[in-house]
Amino acid sequence: MISIVILLIQIWLLAIIAFWLHSLSPRLGLTPIFFYIAAMVAILNFAEIIALWIQPFDGLILRTGGHVFVPIILLILLVLYISDGTLPAQVTVFGLTGVNLLVLFVVFFLTLYLNLAPENTLIQGVLLADNPISLNFMRGVAASLVAFVVDMYTIIIVYQGLRNAFQLHDSLNAGIALIAAMWVDSIVFNLLFLLGTADYALIIPSDIIAKTIIGFALAPVAGIYLTYFAPKLPDYMGGKGRKTLEIIQSSIWQVNQTLQELQQELVVSRATYKQLTDNINEIFWLTDIQGRDLLYISPAFERITGYDTERFDNQLNSLLDIMHPDDKQSDDTVFSFMQRMKNDEFRIYTKAGGYRWVRNRIFPIHDRDGVLYRYAGIAEDVTELRAIQEKEIDLQVAEEKMRVLNEFIRDASHDLKTPLSAIMLKVDAIRRAKDDEQRNSVGIELKERAMHLSNLIDDLFTLSRIEGREDMTVQPVDFVEIAKQTIKSSQPIAEAKALTFTADIPETNMRVFGNSDQLGRVVGNLVSNAVRYTERGEVTVRLWIDDAGINFSVKDTGIGIPAEDLERIFDRFYRADTARSAQIEGTGLGLAICKAIVEIYGGTIIVNSIVGIGTEFHVILPRDQLVMINDIQDLMG
Repeated sequence: MISIVILLIQIWLLAIIAFWLHSLSPRLGLTPIFFYIAAMVAILNFAEIIALWIQPFDGLILRTGGHVFVPIILLILLVLYISDGTLPAQVTVFGLTGVNLLVLFVVFFLTLYLNLAPENTLIQGVLLADNPISLNFMRGVAASLVAFVVDMYTIIIVYQGLRNAFQLHDSLNAGIALIAAMWVDSIVFNLLFLLGTADYALIIPSDIIAKTIIGFALAPVAGIYLTYFAPKLPDYMGGKGRKTLEIIQSSIWQVNQTLQELQQELVVSRATYKQLTDNINEIFWLTDIQGRDLLYISPAFERITGYDTERFDNQLNSLLDIMHPDDKQSDDTVFSFMQRMKNDEFRIYTKAGGYRWVRNRIFPIHDRDGVLYRYAGIAEDVTELRAIQEKEIDLQVAEEKMRVLNEFIRDASHDLKTPLSAIMLKVDAIRRAKDDEQRNSVGIELKERAMHLSNLIDDLFTLSRIEGREDMTVQPVDFVEIAKQTIKSSQPIAEAKALTFTADIPETNMRVFGNSDQLGRVVGNLVSNAVRYTERGEVTVRLWIDDAGINFSVKDTGIGIPAEDLERIFDRFYRADTARSAQIEGTGLGLAICKAIVEIYGGTIIVNSIVGIGTEFHVILPRDQLVMINDIQDLMG
């Protein structure tokens, strides 16, 4: 009884190891299981020579060679057929047949050595000298080969036939097929080897019983694997929809033809791939992350850069040497550089001098377990494209300047006509004046109209220079001093109108990068507007720094601006209805000038106003315009 327990433990361990090796196929292919089968066949052929014949019960004989290894090999073949398809199963059948033929070939020559050598020849080996390999032994080896081949086809045909005919569960189909193959093995082997001998009638019944026990022992293991583990493999095929005799109908010639077709397809694919990569204008490259190697880079790289690709073999990071220094970081590796520039443009130095712009696109490649192990990429030379885009931008800028110039000329010609017409009328009035008093009165009006025209022309030229980025010389200037000097000129007018004028200007210097004339123009326009459009109440001017930036505000209690006019008050020559109705002279360019100057400095200008209550203009300049602050707490407090 103990021998049966040992036998069961042995076959279960061998089967479990075999199925575990097959489960590794998604990562390693079928090589481990094929190697395992080859090892078992080698052991089987060796074990058959020194096999133990065990009789645990009367009438039951167990062979530790065939009874252990043959069922497991057959089950592995069935698993290959079910899980991976007919082709791997056929390859296994042909391979095992070849191994056994090789054994038969070797044994044949051993028999010749033993039986044809002179009597005085010394022969030593595994077998005893008085028990040489005989022709009867050769008969046994040949019988084993034939039986084994028949078994391999039997287990697959019976499995597929049961599945097609009865729709039984795979575990049951596999168990029945294995037992049927074991019976066939016992009958075929013993008919070929023992027929006509005294042992035939004794061994066949016990052999069938023993192999039935082995079949029942292995069936649950095979059933569990085929039911719960094999279907989870990514390339699992199963037995559904397959012909019963598919394993025979697909002959070795068809297998060979299939292999030839696959080989031809591979040749065509390689040729197509080479033609594509050799002739496309884009650089195609492939890198291995684990080995940090450049696996491939297309000839377009040499055409674009002039560098030989062999220079970068096994020296992937040397690619960084030809990258423009402004596009890479000091601690960059090739992989970190590619991650940062994944879908971006950068520059590559060429061997001939100069550089080319390339647009890089990266495609990560993952294995079946989702692990990133390669990068593929396409780098496109976009130097000419960028040049075209830059020319298009320059053309758009030129067109915009022409548009602004045309609008400027149109608006200027329209607004210059009014004061010129008034001047012409006043000139005629002077000519018709009858006395000096009337002539002096008209002369004063003429001077005012001429002054208005002069201011208008001055504002037009100022706005033109600002929009054309002329007179943009900047240097550290004191914004506090500019504000104080500019405000001083408006205070007398405010006092003459009995307005309360408050100036909250810090005493500490506030040095900024700027142009004193431009900054003074912003302050002067906003303060003078507040004084001119306020008849009673107060005007408040503030200058301070906070987290938002450099702040300057002018708040008044004047006539206010209608809500519908707020969006247009910064347009050239636009004046709100309240301003026109107040009959206060203005060019309509002051706020446009303010906005243009503020935007040059990267700032913003905000207006809040309510008709009849007042208006507040708030200018914010970026903090990076500051040069030095003597006392930041005083300015912010």
